[in-house]
Amino acid sequence: MNIEAPLIVKEWLNEHRAMMLKEDINVELRLPPENDTLNKATIRLDANSILASLTVWGSGMVEYIVMHGESDDDIESTDVECVNRQDVAEKLDSFFQDFLKLIAEY
Repeated sequence: MNIEAPLIVKEWLNEHRAMMLKEDINVELRLPPENDTLNKATIRLDANSILASLTVWGSGMVEYIVMHGESDDDIESTDVECVNRQDVAEKLDSFFQDFLKLIAEY
């Protein structure tokens, strides 16, 4: 499978940005330079000393890493292979819900 990772991530982020602001989550979108052919996009989230990175690759792989910002201890690390665009969005939704639960605990 080959997906347009930056486009999918931008669309997903636009749909969730209001909730992120409401929850006081700092958000950073990282994209490759315009002239780069690397097909990936990363969202970095930061709230309540919890840091998360969600990276979507053009191959359909989604990587989710969460760590405690003060201790640098890994909390969770997951790689999943998605089969289509909708699957990527569903995985991002699931990982984001996990992140919301974690920041509520801290």
